[in-house]
Amino acid sequence: MVSAPSTCGNTRGLLCEPASGEFPRSTQHEPAAQWPIYLNCMPTRAVDNMPPSASASASVRGRTEFTPREIEVLELLRLGLSNKVVAARLGIGLDTARRYSSRIKRKANILSAVALTCVDIAHEPDWLDHLDLNSLHLSGAERRVLRLLCRGYSSKHIARELAVSPRTVDKHREHLLRKCSLRSTRQLAAWLASQYVKCGMAN
Repeated sequence: MVSAPSTCGNTRGLLCEPASGEFPRSTQHEPAAQWPIYLNCMPTRAVDNMPPSASASASVRGRTEFTPREIEVLELLRLGLSNKVVAARLGIGLDTARRYSSRIKRKANILSAVALTCVDIAHEPDWLDHLDLNSLHLSGAERRVLRLLCRGYSSKHIARELAVSPRTVDKHREHLLRKCSLRSTRQLAAWLASQYVKCGMAN
């Protein structure tokens, strides 16, 4: 297993999996500033059990009108969950979940569901520098790709921005996921946002 970064001087934890496969039940209703501490021991199977950031979600909701069901989908998407998992959680069809996701992206004026997680921080020029990611040994190119991934950019869009090939971007993405022991870009963005909150940089 790869070690998670020691952020803001906190004790470094491993990306390990608790025996139960879930976070402690008490975290489900804790304030956003409290729950990210459990992400220093974030299991890949249990990442979808992370409670949402209430303040960040409220910020997104405050920008436009969402239906009650769209808000439910929004809260789950912000955890880095796939449309398939969202559908299963809410007892709806996959196509329906995809339609909700598309509607939310359109209303929030974002490029992809990945951007929902970092919507309040991804456009701040130095937000990534607040996180101590040294233990992940990210290259300069990986950091540049990471910043754009969190804005919801596609591989083709990132390739144009960085003047590289889409395949090169995909390789950097693969390296980032492997170094963080995560399975998707959505999970990666959700984890980074949680570390930002943990450092006290987000309201």
